[in-house]
Amino acid sequence: MAFAALLLYAAVIDIKTLIIPDALYAAMCALDIIHIFVARLTPLNAIEGLFAAGLPFLIIACIKKENIGGGDVKLFGLVGLFLGFNGAVFMVMLTCLIFICVEILLKMLGKIKAGSRVAIAPYIATGGIITCLIILLGG
Repeated sequence: MAFAALLLYAAVIDIKTLIIPDALYAAMCALDIIHIFVARLTPLNAIEGLFAAGLPFLIIACIKKENIGGGDVKLFGLVGLFLGFNGAVFMVMLTCLIFICVEILLKMLGKIKAGSRVAIAPYIATGGIITCLIILLGG
């Protein structure tokens, strides 16, 4: 529940400001640490999730700085840390699929222009919450 609330908060703030506050990352780190000890998630699996979700976007951010912000990279990593390796891989694929479909639709409808800045946290939140629900429901 706290996981979803933090992700939704990140999404709303990112839509309004295109910046995710550092306090949110601190709260997510604390939640991730608690989750590792409470859930059946080994620290190694959590770290693998961190790298599986965060590293590809860190590389993209280093290559083309205007494509993805550092806040989005951190959010991907922290969600991956929470979900573990398998959940992180699924979440990244789902997030990218949702992002591509919605952005293409918005461009076709003329709601956004090519090259405009886009809040990515809402897509990360959607992918993260759906992945978490699938894991909780035994998927």
